[in-house]
Amino acid sequence: MPPKSKSKGKGKNDTATQEEDQPQEVDQPQEDQPQEDQPQEEEPPALEYVSETHKERYEYRPIVRSEIVYRRPEDRATSEVMTKFELCEVMSVRAKQLEKKNKVFTDVGDLTNPLDIAKKEILDKKCPLSIVRMLTDKIGEKWQVNEMAIPHDAF
Repeated sequence: MPPKSKSKGKGKNDTATQEEDQPQEVDQPQEDQPQEDQPQEEEPPALEYVSETHKERYEYRPIVRSEIVYRRPEDRATSEVMTKFELCEVMSVRAKQLEKKNKVFTDVGDLTNPLDIAKKEILDKKCPLSIVRMLTDKIGEKWQVNEMAIPHDAF
């Protein structure tokens, strides 16, 4: 819509001043009409009118989780020496179990601290826990704590 031109009246400037005071109307798109500059969000169309390739894009597909495959003990690829981090985790997990009055598998003597008891169980090779080392997302190795060597600088 072209801007309004000033009307030339018969010597009266009243109309011209009123038009100057009022803002000119600019042709703006209405809110319910989409603008070409703004990106539009794509809404899924009704599925009965859509091809099979487009249906796959909008249909719910659950994530399929696969099971972990453990290697046989004779085919293991990692070292039998426990890392410091694995040792720390095993000791803390076992100490938490002992705090909750789980069965102790070694002679504790006069030990009362659960962390010391867990340490003694590991040194005596009587710990009931196992460690899982993941090689890939689906392949892992399961090690019993009792069959692993303790790092030389751990204690």
